Amino acid sequence: MEIKGIAVRPFLVADRPFIFASFLNAYYYGNILARVAPVTEFWRFYNNKVAALVDDPGVTVSVACADNDPNLLLGMAITQGEVIHFVFVKEPFRLLGIAKLLLGEGPHTAYSHLTRSARDLVGRMKYTPYLL
Repeated sequence: MEIKGIAVRPFLVADRPFIFASFLNAYYYGNILARVAPVTEFWRFYNNKVAALVDDPGVTVSVACADNDPNLLLGMAITQGEVIHFVFVKEPFRLLGIAKLLLGEGPHTAYSHLTRSARDLVGRMKYTPYLL
């Protein structure tokens, strides 16, 4: 799959703030159960979880960017084999196929984080929140 003007590349150390902020904000505000915990507690606990994922050599972190500017980040995906841990695309760039581009051909059979945006995965893939 190709989208004109958009490239996918491995994440760089300079992308960490984008990866962490995207994951933490989207998960906290996109999952009602995440908001049960006080925000400071969630951020402290989940910051460590995201760090463990990103730093795990068995985990793939991909970034979508403008093909003419690798620093203009549009979205990201965190996967591990057949498991999708998280996919995020900035709102103005949603519904353009960027999430599919980030995920590639798969196969993806499970996901570990459920948000409002990921509702269409319910029933199509196995929800496995215990894989962190």
